[in-house]
Amino acid sequence: MDELLDRFKKTLREIHGELIPEADLDKMAKDLMASKSDKYQFEKSIHLEYFNNTITDESIDELTKDIESYGVLFTKKDKSKEAYNSISDIFTSIVLILGSEVTGNLLLGALGNGLWEIIVDWVRVTRENIKNKKLTKITGGTKIEQIEMNLYICFKIDELTRIDFVFKNNEDNTNLREHLQDALKLVEKESKEEEIQLLSPRKKFRYDHGKKEWVHIAQL
Repeated sequence: MDELLDRFKKTLREIHGELIPEADLDKMAKDLMASKSDKYQFEKSIHLEYFNNTITDESIDELTKDIESYGVLFTKKDKSKEAYNSISDIFTSIVLILGSEVTGNLLLGALGNGLWEIIVDWVRVTRENIKNKKLTKITGGTKIEQIEMNLYICFKIDELTRIDFVFKNNEDNTNLREHLQDALKLVEKESKEEEIQLLSPRKKFRYDHGKKEWVHIAQL
């Protein structure tokens, strides 16, 4: 650990020269190490962003236990405690994010089918729970509008590339397992693309029930 800290400090010293005092340089190096560690952990994890009035603590505890039984880190954030200047569909949605290492292992089959089945079942149950539920947007103490809540499942392919699949609130769960399996196939196809568009690292898809396929609706 000390050796790694010294390497960070040496690099920072080369960048900043003698303009930065030693104490400040030490803090910068430690902060940089911590951020790298957090980012690495995130890529190995499944992360849930939710609202506390839509998913029960018991449901989250069960999901945590199931996911961690496969040696996968599970993290969560209650978005009802967050303050936003504006609301977009991603902010008003429940979001399940699979880190790049988890995504890679699912594509390789390294975790078997068990973890994938947990994810599929969780998506099904959560979609039933949020059906017809809406969030109230309040500005300046005045109720503005009721906003529909959706569910996103997001696969990180690498540090830059992420693919989002949105499940609209009013759609039923018919053939949900097949839709998710098709999503995973699409993630596999995208992960094999030779050229990564660095300026457009995230794609968003929505299932078209008429065409019976995932349709690319946004480049974010």
